[in-house]
Amino acid sequence: MHDLTEFICERIASLCALAREEVRQALTRPPRLDMGDLAFPCFPLAKQRKKAPPVIARELAEEFAADFAAQGIRCEAAGPYLNFRFDHCMLAGRLLAQALAGSLLSGAGQGRTVVIDYSSPNIAKPFSMGHLRSTSIGNALSHIYAALGWKVARVNHLGDWGTQFGKLIVAFRLWGDRARLANEGIPYLMELYVRVNDEAKARPELDEEARAAFKQLEDGDTAALELWKIFREVSLAEFERIYAILGVAFDSYAGESFYNDRIEAAIAVLERAGLLIRSEGALVVAAGEPDAPEKDAAPPCMIRKSDGASTYAARDLAAIFYRWQEYAFDRLLYVVGSPQALHFKQVFAVLKKLDLAYADRCVHIPFGQVLLNGEMMSTRKGNVIFLEDVIKEAETRALAKMRENSESSDTACEAEIARNLAVSSIIFYDLKNGRIKDVDFNWEEILNPHGETGIYLQYAHARIHGIMRKYDERMSEPSAAIINSPPRVTEEESWPLFDAIARFQEKLALAAEHNEPSVIARFLLDLASAFSAWYRVHRVINEDNPVLSRERMGVVLAVRAVLAQGLRLLGITPLEKM
Repeated sequence: MHDLTEFICERIASLCALAREEVRQALTRPPRLDMGDLAFPCFPLAKQRKKAPPVIARELAEEFAADFAAQGIRCEAAGPYLNFRFDHCMLAGRLLAQALAGSLLSGAGQGRTVVIDYSSPNIAKPFSMGHLRSTSIGNALSHIYAALGWKVARVNHLGDWGTQFGKLIVAFRLWGDRARLANEGIPYLMELYVRVNDEAKARPELDEEARAAFKQLEDGDTAALELWKIFREVSLAEFERIYAILGVAFDSYAGESFYNDRIEAAIAVLERAGLLIRSEGALVVAAGEPDAPEKDAAPPCMIRKSDGASTYAARDLAAIFYRWQEYAFDRLLYVVGSPQALHFKQVFAVLKKLDLAYADRCVHIPFGQVLLNGEMMSTRKGNVIFLEDVIKEAETRALAKMRENSESSDTACEAEIARNLAVSSIIFYDLKNGRIKDVDFNWEEILNPHGETGIYLQYAHARIHGIMRKYDERMSEPSAAIINSPPRVTEEESWPLFDAIARFQEKLALAAEHNEPSVIARFLLDLASAFSAWYRVHRVINEDNPVLSRERMGVVLAVRAVLAQGLRLLGITPLEKM
């Protein structure tokens, strides 16, 4: 339907001397299905043609009749509207063939590059539910852009530099045990981090020691670097294990430390531009515009602290300069939580003051926080839920449910399916609603096998594979042959499914435009629901009518192809059986 919509836009635009985008925005759906599939209001043409809109609608219907009929479109006047009615069976047949060939999506982003900065956990801290959001949103966006033809650079900007590592170095020097670190890894580092923060409440001098330790790290102190490298290696090994479970991969793990020797060059750029100001011993850049309204004012962007240590902003600027040289990006997306909005506002303001051509290509993609009992999680307080614990719990519950309904003795296969269901449930729970909303951690909602969940979508996909297996057992032609030789569609009742499938490209473009994976998640729920309604009243396998069975099996396979592709866009591996 995307192609037909574009055809309609092109014909109206050329005949009526309107911009194609203006026509596209004016197109709407009639209030009732029996009135057609699309409608164009003729009001904007009244002044141009000096006629009443109903008259214009009748004239256009006559002018378009022949061209549109060849495309399977009937156009008719309905008062001031020009309504378009598609030949649903013709269009459904075309969509079915495209779905089975995997050609529903166009490469609209061909030749463009997007760099996506996501996940970015802090080393020496466990991978918690709080890290999941950036990881799942960024991973989904990477798939969405790739499906549109963009070249995608997936960057994990590890939080492996900064004052918090000064705190950890101080903690390890005071209480560290190398044997425990070797055996326990990140949980032991977290224990030390929580302890040093607690101790600093009564001993403020620990904070000063931490700042001094980080300065030693920046200056290349051998002992400080040795500890830091151990913390990083232990952390990265753990993170990569978690990413393997989630099915997430990166092109670069260049974290904050990677830019340490590039910071001076970045500061020199600011100095040459005359942007640096000395303020209470620190170096800052005025981030706000002189005449900006008070509500839009941003505090100065600190580049170097009074003790000489660099800041997040300095490292981010160095990273942006490097990424431009490395990727020449068309977009640079930062999938980072909403609390960092001011930071990115300041950094991007500095880019604009430098009058860089790519300043407007840098975009912060904010998202809400993961809450626990209505409160934000914090490693300082030890108030966290580890992602792997959630996965294990979800896996245990999924396995128990499967064994209630199955007599299978293949425990290895069951465990693999349970792991997939656990990950699917957690990722979908995170992505199904708008990213800007906070997510309140809830076991029951994550693991609910009914309703708007990852398990529901996996069941819909696995159910289709069950239908395929039964079809292959009972019909002479295997379902795989239908993929290579798609049937004609003759049943009008199949249209609601193809109407949904037709919007896949549109939904994908919308998801990229707004950097909003929930658009795809909601689309999949709608498609699965429409399929369930259709399947309840349409018998697919019927040996007495192989032609109709073949057609309906083609419909089933088209839905399966789109469901599978949509799940993969969200970072979910589709299951063939449950």
